[in-house]
Amino acid sequence: YFMSNLKWAKAIDTVEPFIFKISTPNGSGTGFQISYTEELCGIATAYHVIDYAYEWDEPIKITNYKSGKLIILKEKRVIYTLPKNDLAFLIFKKSELQTKTQIPLVPSGKVVKQGMEIGWCGFPSIAPENKLCFFEGYVSCYLDKEKSYLVDGVVINGVSGGPVFHISSQ
Repeated sequence: YFMSNLKWAKAIDTVEPFIFKISTPNGSGTGFQISYTEELCGIATAYHVIDYAYEWDEPIKITNYKSGKLIILKEKRVIYTLPKNDLAFLIFKKSELQTKTQIPLVPSGKVVKQGMEIGWCGFPSIAPENKLCFFEGYVSCYLDKEKSYLVDGVVINGVSGGPVFHISSQ
């Protein structure tokens, strides 16, 4: 049991630098870095985390959990949304937030299998300000048509948009 927890602790250490608290005038949630170039940084989150700020062109505050550095995105941002899938992608100049690499993602076309243990991190509204929390559960099934998963685990306000990860056996 101890070794299992140690593996999760190492996995959390790996993803922490890529996790961001997303705050808007209307609420907050979680996001994670999915792309990185010499000039740009891309962060994924749940659409419902930023929908109001997006629709009303309001500022979005992004705070990197590990470094504590923050930026407020106003005009210099691109937001790509997929509301039907509850996804949003924030793209902005990398120089505004010092990120250096990107998190490894599940390759396109690959699916995490049913029964696999997964973890996720985020900033639940019931936790103290900017306190990252870890949750774990299992993949119940993959929905081909929706390209999404059903998961057996805790869902709580503020964790939306955070990264989901698993410990690969390879």
